[in-house]
Amino acid sequence: MGTINPMRFVQAAPGIINGVLQATGSSVPLLGIAWESVTAMMGTYAQTTFTPQGYPAAASGDKLRLYEQEGMETMVIVGSGVTIVPNQFLTSDGSGNAVGVNPLTIAAGAYWIGGEAIEGGVAGDPIRVAVRRFCYTKPA
Repeated sequence: MGTINPMRFVQAAPGIINGVLQATGSSVPLLGIAWESVTAMMGTYAQTTFTPQGYPAAASGDKLRLYEQEGMETMVIVGSGVTIVPNQFLTSDGSGNAVGVNPLTIAAGAYWIGGEAIEGGVAGDPIRVAVRRFCYTKPA
């Protein structure tokens, strides 16, 4: 199924009960935000994969801490070339990173929302978010 980095949006893994994948964009239902692998937590022997922030990732088959309940506060990484402002709804880019949804400038279509920014940030920043899970549809 592949590696899931912490502080990224996740989606359901097709055909696998309770399985998740790192999110691949705004057009898939987002289940929550990954934190860290249960089997490769910071400071353990199993820790082998790092993100720029120094946290381990979960490999295929690893158990993973997942923030999925409405309103839970956690962190997510801001996507490349993106600036986030507080209170902005967030969806996923192709790598599970956060990108803002601005109803005034987005194209018509459905956008799966996975969080709401508590604080702002720029590309690569870990920012605090509240988990939000719904589909926003902008009419044509």
